[in-house]
Amino acid sequence: MIIPLTSLRGLAAFAVMGYHYAPLMVGIPIFNRGFLGVDLFFLLSGFILANVYDKWFHIRSYFVARIARTYPLHLFSLMLLLPALGRGDAYSVHALLCNLAMTQVICGGPLSWNSVSWSLSAEWISYLLFPFLLRPLLQCPPWMAALLILCCSAILVSISPITADHNYRLLALCRSIPEFLAGMVLYRAYNDKWLAHWGYFVGALMATVSAFAMHAPDILILFAFAAIILSSPYAKIMELRALSFMGDISYSLYMFHLLTGALLSPALLAIGVRAGPAIAITGMGASILVATATHRYVEVPARARVRQWMTPRVSEGTA
Repeated sequence: MIIPLTSLRGLAAFAVMGYHYAPLMVGIPIFNRGFLGVDLFFLLSGFILANVYDKWFHIRSYFVARIARTYPLHLFSLMLLLPALGRGDAYSVHALLCNLAMTQVICGGPLSWNSVSWSLSAEWISYLLFPFLLRPLLQCPPWMAALLILCCSAILVSISPITADHNYRLLALCRSIPEFLAGMVLYRAYNDKWLAHWGYFVGALMATVSAFAMHAPDILILFAFAAIILSSPYAKIMELRALSFMGDISYSLYMFHLLTGALLSPALLAIGVRAGPAIAITGMGASILVATATHRYVEVPARARVRQWMTPRVSEGTA
């Protein structure tokens, strides 16, 4: 089951990257709503963590795994941006401290430092809540789980459009937490064999494409995402090595595609590359190469080192 979900993470990261390069691809609207890849991340986080810790949960091991998975790469991105310290509110000492503590969404202010890390900050709030939610959500009556999904949907509708500026600050929690909770409930549905056939995956994929094409409300696309998550473990295509590789580097791709573009675009302009699509395609390709390198030489070894340092006697698979 994990490989198809890993592939989905790769597609989500690629969609977000495409969204940030979309302004350069005038007339090619395929990535215009790629920001919803972040919401797919939130859904997947709740689903995957519920799966990993369904049968066994140890509080120390859980938090070590979360820190090792997320913090080293986040810290590395901040170190790379330190030369920008003091260049406006976005690179102030206060903003740096908030980023170091991963409390950007609580601190408020503009998107700062490695701006995509706002979602990491929002997700960490869900991580803190997870130990208190795991058993109640997995053991509550079905009607209560269904009611929770309705409440989560109502919250997401109330903050639409999801990309409103204030939803990157404190109200980001009204986006991340309901989707994280919905992902946990989806895991219950998966255990009950909902949509347990590759045909449902094809249908969900077609529904998602149609929803994008018809500019459907965000909430309808999120429901399509939910169907894709439930049915993807039964679709062999999601186990293709190219897709799973994108999933492996998805965190690095998400964290470094903006930085890569910010450095590469001026260089391309300097050598005479002016066409927006050419800059976008080159930037996306370079971002994948950078993500591959940071995943291999920073993310993976740092994760192992943090696990070894913090829990030398605890053995646990990567969540």
